[in-house]
Amino acid sequence: MDNLKWTGERVIPTMEDANLIEHLHRYSFASTLVTDKIVLDIASGEGYGSNILAKNAKTVYGVDIDHDAINHAKKKYLKNNLNYLQGSADQIPLNDDTIDIAISFETIEHLENHEGMCLELKRVLKPEGLLLISSPEKGIWDDNHFHVKELTNDEFKHLMQKYFKNTSFFHQKTVMGSMIVPQDKLKAKFSYHEGNAAALENHITLKNPVFNICIASDAKIDQLDISFFDGEQILRNHMTLPYRNSKIFRITNWAKNIFNTK
Repeated sequence: MDNLKWTGERVIPTMEDANLIEHLHRYSFASTLVTDKIVLDIASGEGYGSNILAKNAKTVYGVDIDHDAINHAKKKYLKNNLNYLQGSADQIPLNDDTIDIAISFETIEHLENHEGMCLELKRVLKPEGLLLISSPEKGIWDDNHFHVKELTNDEFKHLMQKYFKNTSFFHQKTVMGSMIVPQDKLKAKFSYHEGNAAALENHITLKNPVFNICIASDAKIDQLDISFFDGEQILRNHMTLPYRNSKIFRITNWAKNIFNTK
């Protein structure tokens, strides 16, 4: 079937780039948590992420505000336990206390009403339900007109801790692949090195992360390990694609993310 129209922001799985790597990593990361669970994927977009989650989950609801995206996903991804519904992050078309795990990747920055989104997620989550949410670090995409209200890591933490008793935070960035690393330096058994022959540095968490991720719940949260997604082949494929020159501004943004330049 035809691919969903690229808007300049929405991730399309056939467009192999750093943005896809980061999203695939988050969904792969999430798929380890959803076995036999009832799952909400809010802002499901093209639908590929909900389809990934449905491999392990009991039931998945992919919800997106865009009518065309929902119709596309319904036709492309056919599983008995996979449902696509039209709705927004601050008006989710599901009943109270019905969701075990809510997934929200790169959604919150597209809304002005962050409080309303959090209230809706709390409403549909079961009392011991879990939220896995990501947010881009404020200022990384200062030229992205699709983003309405970005958050710094501190603002993101404050918001999540306001609504959930327990939280666990992670950083993510592309490193010829993608890494997700706990933000708590006391728990992170991790060594990250950079530099050259003249000057080397080492760190115990990611330096200059692009994304901030939170796992939040009113129930106890198990500590998750460091996670790596190998995206070398995707990046190599991207650099040889015939359309790359026509989208040079996107390549520039991906390079900024990888190398932390502005």
